[in-house]
Amino acid sequence: MSILTSRFDHVLDRYNNCITVSEEYERLELDYAMKSINIPNEEFSNFVKTDQNEQYKLLKSIYKDYKDGKDILNDFEAYDVELHSKNTTRLSNILTHNNMEPFTDARTSRVLKYQLKNKKNKLRIYIEKEYKDGLCVLKVRLIDLFHLAIPSRHNNVPANIMLTRTYNKHRNNKVSINKIKREYNQFKEQR
Repeated sequence: MSILTSRFDHVLDRYNNCITVSEEYERLELDYAMKSINIPNEEFSNFVKTDQNEQYKLLKSIYKDYKDGKDILNDFEAYDVELHSKNTTRLSNILTHNNMEPFTDARTSRVLKYQLKNKKNKLRIYIEKEYKDGLCVLKVRLIDLFHLAIPSRHNNVPANIMLTRTYNKHRNNKVSINKIKREYNQFKEQR
């Protein structure tokens, strides 16, 4: 899927002197990341219980827009992943598992975390910037439906407790987000 010179908003230094810059990219690659994984020792899962799940429906809409050539990143802001955070090694392990290639903490710190701008939603998308022939290509490396990859505190509940609660709620889910891609391809074939 090729989208010529699209843009995304990148929030820099979000904890100190927060500024947002607009960055350009030539192409976004999402298809490889359209799969679900469950890693019990990292308490991460992006399976859903049913295809009627709110997060599943949101991702389905985003995927359709992507396949239709729309700039899906218009609704997202990108944030840097901190290199020396306690979550970096955990995120590196999740990315390594999902992509079947090694992600060191240094490589993981070059991955940007995308979240929706104007909606309270748990969806996070982790994207790595690569440069090919001088052009920026964005590769989606992980789709996090439930905000499990880098957990945070919520309503004064510490991040580690939120992580365990959320993972336990979703750990037995069996519906893969790959179903979205399969259904879209079947629909296209029928047209």
